[in-house]
Amino acid sequence: MKHLNPSGRFPSGNVRYYYRPKGQKGIAMPDLPSDHPNFLAAYAEAAGSKEPARVRAGSGSLALAVEGYLKSDVFLVGLSEGTRAARRRMLDEIRERYGHGRVIDLRTKHIEADLNRFTGHAGNNHLKAWRGFGKWLAETYKIADPTTDAKKAPVAQSDGHPPWSEDEMTAFRAHWPINTPERLAFEVIFWTGARISDAVRLGGGNVDQEGWIAFRQQKTGGEVAIPFDRALPGFAKPCRKSNDTSATSTNERCSAARRRNKKFQLLRSKFQIREKRQEHQMLENSLATPAGLEPAT
Repeated sequence: MKHLNPSGRFPSGNVRYYYRPKGQKGIAMPDLPSDHPNFLAAYAEAAGSKEPARVRAGSGSLALAVEGYLKSDVFLVGLSEGTRAARRRMLDEIRERYGHGRVIDLRTKHIEADLNRFTGHAGNNHLKAWRGFGKWLAETYKIADPTTDAKKAPVAQSDGHPPWSEDEMTAFRAHWPINTPERLAFEVIFWTGARISDAVRLGGGNVDQEGWIAFRQQKTGGEVAIPFDRALPGFAKPCRKSNDTSATSTNERCSAARRRNKKFQLLRSKFQIREKRQEHQMLENSLATPAGLEPAT
């Protein structure tokens, strides 16, 4: 790091540094290792930078381990795009906060101390990130998984978000007219039941010539095929492109799902017809004249 001059040592053994550009008065750096996040933050402040200096990824450090995990197949292939994005933010924070630490020194107590910064679902989401990272550390560095005994945070019991009432949906539709992004988002989710991560990716190309909406779920990888054998509703027409073929491969992958769905619909129809016949026969039998009560002739 530029303009960082050593000047003896602290009683702790750490080198005493001063940030001293030529011709300027020196600024004392804290009694910390030079790769500690707080030391780097102090250096960045002295240098007039709003961004803290990044932790140098030394051999065996957590910073280097995080970089390796982010490049691994376990992370890049084993996790969905949305999960990777969320986990990457958490792992970047781990690297910034604890990157100077050594992998072999990492213990459950350190992870739990980090998780204590959060409560409820936020803490458990960070625990998932730690567990994925910890499992990779155990396999890569041949150490015991430091996350095995980490406890989940208690979460308050709840019935979840209450569904909208008919009046609330009517009010939303009245406020946001067709052709607005808000109305389009509402109608797509309302009629398909898709997650937000899937709804934002749907388009005219997901509706095939047979009248089916077909897509692969981003979170689970599962195939979805929804009967949609009707003209596009008004809220979707302005967004459909005649040359939209982005979902062709998805539709092809979902053909099997459509066939299974059609087979189920056919079997259900046959069952319903047979059930109605049985009900009709039972009704006829109940109206029939009981034996022994025929009128005299």
